[in-house]
Amino acid sequence: MIGLSYASVLKLRIKSRRIYFFSGLLFCLTAFTSPSIAQFSQPNRFEKIQSSSSNDFTIISMKEQGLALVRDKEKYKDGDKLWEVILLDSSLTETWTSDIALENRYRMMGYEYATNFLYILFRAGESESDFLHLVQISLINHEINTFEIKHQFNLRLTHFSVVGNHAVLGGYVIREPAILLYEMSSNQVKVVPGFFLADFELLDLRVNVNNTFTSVLIERGKKEKKKLKVRTFDESGTLILETEIDIDQDKTVLAAQTSILKRDEMMILGSYGETYSKQAIGIFSVPIDPFNKQTIRYFDFAQLNHFLDYLPEKRANKIRTKSQRSREDGELPNFSLNLQPLRIEECEGGFILISEVYNPSGNLTPYPYWNNNYNQNGYYPYGFSSPSNRYYNSPYSTHNTQNSDYRIMETTAVLFDPKGKLVWDHSLKLPDVNVPVLEQIGDFILLENRAVIAYKRENEIYSKILSLTDLMAETDTTQIDLKSPTSDLRHDAKEEGGIRHWYGSTFYTWGNQSIRDRARETDQIRYVYYINKINAD
Repeated sequence: MIGLSYASVLKLRIKSRRIYFFSGLLFCLTAFTSPSIAQFSQPNRFEKIQSSSSNDFTIISMKEQGLALVRDKEKYKDGDKLWEVILLDSSLTETWTSDIALENRYRMMGYEYATNFLYILFRAGESESDFLHLVQISLINHEINTFEIKHQFNLRLTHFSVVGNHAVLGGYVIREPAILLYEMSSNQVKVVPGFFLADFELLDLRVNVNNTFTSVLIERGKKEKKKLKVRTFDESGTLILETEIDIDQDKTVLAAQTSILKRDEMMILGSYGETYSKQAIGIFSVPIDPFNKQTIRYFDFAQLNHFLDYLPEKRANKIRTKSQRSREDGELPNFSLNLQPLRIEECEGGFILISEVYNPSGNLTPYPYWNNNYNQNGYYPYGFSSPSNRYYNSPYSTHNTQNSDYRIMETTAVLFDPKGKLVWDHSLKLPDVNVPVLEQIGDFILLENRAVIAYKRENEIYSKILSLTDLMAETDTTQIDLKSPTSDLRHDAKEEGGIRHWYGSTFYTWGNQSIRDRARETDQIRYVYYINKINAD
């Protein structure tokens, strides 16, 4: 099997079990002709009238199939709480809306989009022993099915995905990692074997495009000879491939994500620090090849061309000089920071890691935080007042705290080739973005010959475009369009909303606005929750 790609080996292993699947190479590049600055067009806008007491929506990207909006209406019917679900197509036209009645104690834990289906996960109470409630909505005929996932132990949930007919649930039983598979057709829960390991952390659990899923574990208790354990399973939880990767003795892996086999190769990217450190000193890459020695490539932050651009030039140059001396002396650089990897973008040139630099402040107290993944709305317990695919942090997480404030300082993108070599990096400084919980602020799109990072601030989109031909960068600002020429913006809430990559060369942005319509004689003022589609041309 030497010389075969990771995806090819998986095909052979699965075929030997009489499980057949087809995986095609998906491209993340869209052809564009102009090498100059990207132009943003806003062909579509969705608005919904809001009251001051209305909850904001959780937005779920369904790629080309549109967006789903979910929120707690804070209204009741026959003692049950009503949850509103709205489906929008790719032109932001509303195609379906419904209220789903659930018991009052249910709280939303996460969501997932799979082709033609939307999944919303709830927990029936506040305790980790409470069962899970899964809502499945067909995007074709809008049929709603519900499933109760009952487990026999306290499960601290950290990951949720769907592969085929199975819900994949990752988390911790006490402090030991565990993965459960729930088969929807049979209402059966299965514990995936090979977990429940003391002093191990579940770094990643991700579904691949070929109906397999991959887990990444790291041993936190050992001082020496720590390893990454990478395992890929088929839809039913049968182990297909397993490999271990040595971590340098003086280093530790803080966060890691796997690619999802849009390309034939599988890559792990993430951040690393000194042993026992909770701050990162750089990023790493390692291609997965179970039949050859796998060596992690480490890149400290000063080795990147633009990673330190958010700092004053004098300080950045000083860090580069000191880091260079440390490398020459065989020592680790002493410059460290907090880095949150957001996602991996697979493209023709390799793998792009999108991350954000942040600083915590305030009093630290042990408490799980929320956030909005891996659906490009998020992959961790979300900080945007809305949950996502990931819930509580692990017992070993560097973010296993609730702060009074976070300052998000920079969004970065780094391209690695299929061998894990650094190709280029791109960054956008964020101006004093402070949030009460850790959340994603900026996002990224790769065009044919340009890389675009953007973030929303009030009613404007700020972007930085890197030319991949000469590696020169330009900045631009675009105002968010209103629905009609007779509308005037009165206020766009600074602390609310954001921007996310949607699909292809398209972002979506959202927020809350107060708008005056001059065409109306009465009731000129309206308060709306809005979503704009933004195409990068």
